[in-house]
This record gives sequence, C-alpha cells and structure tokens, in this order.
Amino acid sequence: VGHWMSAHPIQTLSCSAEEVASLTGTSVAAVNRFSRAAGFDGFAHLKASLGKELESVVDPVRKVGGATRGKPRGDADIDAEALQAAEQALAEATLPEAERDAAHARILAAIGAIAARQGRVDEALELADRVAELRPDHPFPHLLRGRALARVWRWDQAVPHLELAYAASPGSPTLAGELATALGGAGMHRRALEVAAGALGRRPRDATLLRAQALALRALGDPRAEAALELYYTHREPDVQPHLASDCGEREPDCARERVPVHVHE
Repeated sequence: VGHWMSAHPIQTLSCSAEEVASLTGTSVAAVNRFSRAAGFDGFAHLKASLGKELESVVDPVRKVGGATRGKPRGDADIDAEALQAAEQALAEATLPEAERDAAHARILAAIGAIAARQGRVDEALELADRVAELRPDHPFPHLLRGRALARVWRWDQAVPHLELAYAASPGSPTLAGELATALGGAGMHRRALEVAAGALGRRPRDATLLRAQALALRALGDPRAEAALELYYTHREPDVQPHLASDCGEREPDCARERVPVHVHE
C-alpha cells in the first residue's frame, strides 16, 4: 500500500480507500492500518495531509508525495514515529533497490519539508542530506535546505541553495518569489530585482514577487520604488485574519479561550 501511494501520490488524492485497496490487491482495512501506522487518523486524514504537502512542495520542483501532521505530542516525535514506520514498511517490501530508494527519498523529503516549515532547521538539514544520498542528482535537497534556512532568516546561507533549486526549475514563479525574498534579506538587491522582475512576466500579480521587486527598487534608490509599492498594495491579499479572530472572540467564549496562549479545555 505504501509503495503504491509513494509511486502515485496524485492518483491517491482522487481515490477512495476502496479504490486504493482494489489497485493494490489489499483490503480497505489494510489501507486504513497503513494510514494509522504512518501517523494519521485514517485514510481520509492521510489524503488531506498529502494534498496540503503537495500543494506547498510540488510547484517549484517535482511531486514528492506524502506528509504527516502534528498531534498532541511534539511534532518531532510524531515525525520520527511516522518515519520509523514508513522505513520499516519499505524494508519489508520486496522492491527493486532503485524503487525503494526513490520511495524512501520521497518520505524523507516530505517529513523534512514539514520540519523546515516549523523552523526545526537542524532536522530539516539532516533530512535533506539523507535525501541527497539517495537522489544525488535531484534538486529537492537544495530547496529543502534553502527553505529551512530562510524560515529562520539565515538569508546568506539560504541563497546558494535556493539559487540551485531555481536553476533546476526556472519557470516557477513560486520558487522565484522565495529566492527573491532571500536575496533581498541578504542584501543582494540587484539580483533580487532581476529574479522578481523576470518571474513577474509569467505571474504579473504575484504579491510575493511584487513585494520583492518593490523592496529591491527602494533599497537601490530607484525612483520607480513608490509605484512598485503601490502595485504590491493593490494586489496583496487583505490581512483580515486578526480582525476575524477578534470578532469571533467577542461573540464566542470558545474563540476567546483559543486566543489565550495557555488555556484549559473542560
């Protein structure tokens, strides 16, 4: 079951547990057992997490599959347990070495992407190294390293890795935005402007690219900076989340309690 899902992550999203069972020659119970062993509540939870992870990881490089989500215990503990279960399943599977290595790399990459998003930099970098050992020619380890370092504002260290990832996928506006942001943070404003301006030709209303372009122009003292900032303000998404949370807290006691950093559910 795990091998089939790793090899067909996109098809997994459109299948029911019954369809996966049919395609893998197993049963619905086996599909759900695998999902729980991988750290999910069931197959539906696995699909939801897989979809979210693919959405954030796929665009810049290639589809890398699977993911886990945090539960009441520590995120690192959950990830370690899911990784251990997945690696054990791979070890027990009768797969050709190349296929097993590719599936293993996808699992490591997905868990590394989660660690990077959560700011667990050392774990993400270690997982990126393990992916690179399995897939030395794949650009994803560079992307994972760059994202992990950028998440904690280590811009100078993030830039070389993001440059290598972008070189492997130069048509990705999403990755261009990440690189331009890191370049700006590292003070490399001319390169940031070059990357952002080039990608805006493909996605002219992208807020991340517009912001990177405007900040680079301002840092360079370019007179076009103010107009670029106005363009960014026009196309950025309105930040209404704080207002929604505040309104909810005024109307609903449960919402108000959730805004308290440490609270108790009775």
